[in-house]
Amino acid sequence: MDGFALARHICSCTDELVLYSGIPSTLIGPYFPNETLSVTDFLKFKLPSLQGNLQIISACLSHCPPSTRELTESDLRSMLCPPRPVIKSLIYNYDPNDPNPPCSVKIGTHYVPINILRIWEVLFQIQSIRKMWKESEAHVEALAGCQPTHHVAVITTQKRLLSCSWNARVLGFSKSTSSSIGGLLRHLTFSCLVTTDISYHIQLLERALDANDVKARLFSPLDIQYLTGCAMQPDGNGLKRYRHDRTCKTLHQFGSELSSGSISQFGGITHINNHWIAFVISSRELTIFIADSLHWPMGNNGPPAGVKEAAATLQWWLNMSYLSSNQSVSPFRIVRLPIAYQKDFSLKLHHSVRRLGWDGSRL
Repeated sequence: MDGFALARHICSCTDELVLYSGIPSTLIGPYFPNETLSVTDFLKFKLPSLQGNLQIISACLSHCPPSTRELTESDLRSMLCPPRPVIKSLIYNYDPNDPNPPCSVKIGTHYVPINILRIWEVLFQIQSIRKMWKESEAHVEALAGCQPTHHVAVITTQKRLLSCSWNARVLGFSKSTSSSIGGLLRHLTFSCLVTTDISYHIQLLERALDANDVKARLFSPLDIQYLTGCAMQPDGNGLKRYRHDRTCKTLHQFGSELSSGSISQFGGITHINNHWIAFVISSRELTIFIADSLHWPMGNNGPPAGVKEAAATLQWWLNMSYLSSNQSVSPFRIVRLPIAYQKDFSLKLHHSVRRLGWDGSRL
């Protein structure tokens, strides 16, 4: 299995979190792994296997009362089970919304509480995730072995991932409210270059700034699109649209914070000429800092046309924000942020993020 096939398998197994709803709390810990375990400890957990208990035995949904009210860990580890296809069929056919739902599963001559179906379902899900992590470990070790120049980076990344909680939410992806580690598949494709994904990068950077107690505001790419639409309105109604359009609500909030002086640093990532640039606005220094890794010229020719247009849009927002509080402002300077240059259109986002958030005095 190559890396991309493995990544797709990871995504299919872990796109959603494992939910312990319907699982007796007494089983979480001894039978099922606690959600707080790191991936490393999750792989060491003695997860039960039904393989030794699977028998050629009949099983069906039943309305007869179960032989026991609650299943214990000992019951589950010693209980004979029907073949896996039969179990999956039982799970598929059970409808809890049925007016008269089954209350047990008849296995041989015994009647087991109906929540055995939920226990089996969660067990199969966790087994798939465990198998995926073991396969990914083997793949990473092989990758590190055949790529000596990347060995340190690969091993460091692996350790970082394995230290994460095995069932934790992962932010920064299109299903950021529910997505698990499977969302990392997005970064194996060029999908990380689209506006939606850049917005999630902004969300992650906002969280990092908050965690480090940095007072700053970040524009999303959509905010910049709305702002550009107002600033470049050909009919001259841009100011009216800006003041009354609900899509500019965040821009109004940022503008109020700017004019009041409560926030003096603003940043974001915007799209120009088929690539992305980062910017930082400092009201204290009356400066718009631009990080353009692709088109910034050498010498004294000044910024390219796309950068000038982006800066003009930001200056328009500055003017409107100060105007709303009856203040005037001089045009801000445009200053280049030091950044590594690229030779193609692949996004060097990490350089911009470092400069915006952690590398140097900006933000």
